Amino acid sequence: AIILHLFLSFSQALPSTLHGVFCALVLCCIIREVKKNHPKRILPYLSTFDDLPSDLLQQLKNLCSLAYYGTKNGKILFSTQDLTDCGIDVNRLCATFGLLQTSESFVACQKQYTCNFLHLSVQELLAAFHVSQLPVEGTSDDCQVRVVKVLLEENHEQAVIFYSGFTHLIHEEIIALFRFDI
Repeated sequence: AIILHLFLSFSQALPSTLHGVFCALVLCCIIREVKKNHPKRILPYLSTFDDLPSDLLQQLKNLCSLAYYGTKNGKILFSTQDLTDCGIDVNRLCATFGLLQTSESFVACQKQYTCNFLHLSVQELLAAFHVSQLPVEGTSDDCQVRVVKVLLEENHEQAVIFYSGFTHLIHEEIIALFRFDI
């Protein structure tokens, strides 16, 4: 409903791909959190992550780094140390734009916090954005094909689909994901 409201209020066409829907969801969460925590701050119209102001983009990139770390290691729960290692200030969880849920537990008479992304698809989208922003070595096509093969070997098909959305990469490895034997 949030995405529908946002797009209709700006007279924009609704996203037509899964990549577009999840990007719009993340952007809506960012807008909502910024309005909540900084009511006087005015954001430009955001249609892609690259439209974010530099401070917000850096916060998003830190989240993307965490998402990639988790996706690569098969991890969906993150400790405060994981967040710190990715440059996320654990004392300012508003820097996560509401994309992380936090739970508190007591272990050995000490409070411990764990976080997880709202949905695994959000984690995979952010991981794909992180990979799409990595420096390209060699020819662009060779690098992208290597990334796709690594992600496919690790069974992250959804991350590959999101990656292709960010890079506009159409490769036989990605097309093969949609082939079904009937």
